[in-house]
Amino acid sequence: MVRGRETKEVKNKKIFFRFFLFGFCLSFIIHNSAFILGEETAPDFNLKLFFTEKRICLNDLLTEDNKHNVLVLSFFDTTCEPCLKEMPHLHNLAKKYQDKPVKIYLVNIDKTAPNVVENFVKNNNITLPILLDPYGIQTGEKYGVVVNQMAKIPKLFLISKNGIIKKFYEGYKENIEEILSKEIDELLPEEVVVTTAVKKDTLTILFTNSTNGYIESCDCPENPFGGLVRRVTLVNELKKDNPQILLLDGGDTLSPYPDPLSAKYVFLAMEKVGYDAIALGDQELILGRDYIKSEIEKNKLPFYSANLTTCEGDVCSYLAPSHLIKEIGNLKIGIISVISPKVFIFFPRDKTKDFKVLSATETVQGFVDNFRNEVDLIIVLSHSGYEEDANLAKQIKGIDIIIGGHSQTLVKDAAGKNNTLIVQAGEKGQYLGKLDLKFDEKKKISSYQYQLLPLTKDIPDDKEVRVLVTEYQQEIEKAGKKLLTK
Repeated sequence: MVRGRETKEVKNKKIFFRFFLFGFCLSFIIHNSAFILGEETAPDFNLKLFFTEKRICLNDLLTEDNKHNVLVLSFFDTTCEPCLKEMPHLHNLAKKYQDKPVKIYLVNIDKTAPNVVENFVKNNNITLPILLDPYGIQTGEKYGVVVNQMAKIPKLFLISKNGIIKKFYEGYKENIEEILSKEIDELLPEEVVVTTAVKKDTLTILFTNSTNGYIESCDCPENPFGGLVRRVTLVNELKKDNPQILLLDGGDTLSPYPDPLSAKYVFLAMEKVGYDAIALGDQELILGRDYIKSEIEKNKLPFYSANLTTCEGDVCSYLAPSHLIKEIGNLKIGIISVISPKVFIFFPRDKTKDFKVLSATETVQGFVDNFRNEVDLIIVLSHSGYEEDANLAKQIKGIDIIIGGHSQTLVKDAAGKNNTLIVQAGEKGQYLGKLDLKFDEKKKISSYQYQLLPLTKDIPDDKEVRVLVTEYQQEIEKAGKKLLTK
């Protein structure tokens, strides 16, 4: 190598290291500023109680013994010496508050076998109840205890009777008994805010597709109802009565014609809806790869696509994240988004020349094979058209729901094929689909109710989206005046 000149390999390594360091630092910042103390509800979980077959969620601890409890959660593993030093203090606190509504639980995040944890507990005379979360899969990231697969322990959380994180402490502190006693005493008189009980056996899925750039409806014969300005209002109303809601979209949010101004305001309005996942459709790509790539990188709208790749030279990469694993109540839901290559048949060639669409069937089959035993519900966001969705359901066993797009099919009755429900909500964003699912004790769908809710005139405009509509109209007028003066 000539001195003073770097090889391509060395340069690439440096670039990789810089990106890695940036990502690590960003992740560290995010996870360590995850809580606004005194305001945010502690993340829920469903963990096994050690030495039993019982599984426990956060609410079980807060209401244990039919009381409203102040809760202390302390994270540890068997290799953590400071954790072991903290244990006697926690035992003393448990004894001090044994007649009070105070519960102290340990959360084990070991990467080792259960018998190692068992020996550790017995050898160190640990009598506090322990919740098992190997590798911190459920709680590690949620509580900011595990960052980039590395644990920072001991870490202790003080949670109020209302489930609010009031304090957290990192590292061993010799005076932890004194600190916690003072904090616990202040929390004990707190009154519990009674809220509507969440029905753990139900889930409401709200879904849309084919918005086609319609921020509002003209309320004319061609488009008698619809519009994002009403969609936001209705979604917010439904959220009030349905605490367990999943909000999904099947793609084609933008107009089928390239219109940057319209795209700007459609995306701003879509942000107000609060989606969990949006399928990447062909119309999202109408302004080109770089435009949608920039929008995805902004991370304001949750676009997903598991089988659409984009190529630059000899390097191909996925355009968007492939899937989402989401916990709602006591349900764990796996969502994957796919698109059919057939949707690009009439698409401008200059917009698709760098795209490669992998097999939707193979992609979904791989997801089902890997996650069917890990989640309670598998949902496919399919931007492929109704016929393709029906074929997908026939070919693959294990899909619970397919939420479709592209063909703009108004599915009036949730069609069942191969034990898969297939739904789609028509065109121009005129309807909001609603699928209410009930589950049995094994978390299998026992029954469902399906509705298509038209966005009619009686639904008032959302004020924030109405402001966006007004701004959009003003921008159109300005553009029109410029054309006239030329």
